[in-house]
Amino acid sequence: MTRTYRRVQHQGRQMFLHLAGMPPLVFVLVGLACLAVWALGTSVQVLTSEAWILHSSMQRIDFTAFGQLGQALSGGLAPDMWVPFIFGWGVQFALIVASVGVELPPHPKWRYWLAWVSVGGLITVNSCGDFASSASYGLYGQVGFTIVIFFVTFCMLLFAIMAFKHAAALMRQSAP
Repeated sequence: MTRTYRRVQHQGRQMFLHLAGMPPLVFVLVGLACLAVWALGTSVQVLTSEAWILHSSMQRIDFTAFGQLGQALSGGLAPDMWVPFIFGWGVQFALIVASVGVELPPHPKWRYWLAWVSVGGLITVNSCGDFASSASYGLYGQVGFTIVIFFVTFCMLLFAIMAFKHAAALMRQSAP
C-alpha cells in the first residue's frame, strides 16, 4: 500500500516537473481554451435559466447571452426579456463571485451566512433550469448535463486564471 502511494506520488511529481518546464505560450493557450469553454458554458447556463423561467426550450447553444448585456445597457432589450435576463445573469454573477472566492467580511455573522445561503440557493435554482432544459435526454442526460455545465461555469474560469498566472510567473522568471 505504501509502495503504491509513493509510486503514484512520484509519478505526480514527475508530471508536475514536466508541465512546469513548458513554455509560457502553452499556458497562455491552455488559459485561452479554458476561458472559451467557460464563456460558452456561461452563455449556455444563462440561456437555460431564461428558457426555464419562460417555460420554453433552448433551441441552440451559442454565445448570444453575452449580446444581451450590450442590449440591456443600450436599452435595446425587449421588455418581456428583462425578468429572464436579470434572473439568468444574476445567478451567473452569483456563481462567478462564489467560484472566484470573493470573501465577505465575516462580521456581522448574519450577513455573511445570508450571502452564502443566497448564493447556494441561486446555484440550486439555476441547476433546476439546466436540469429542465435537458429533459429530452432522459434522467441520466439531465443529471450529466447539469453536473457538467456546473463544473464548466464553476471551475473553468479558475483554471484559466491559474494558467494565465503560471504563464506570467514563467515569463517573469525568464526575464533578464
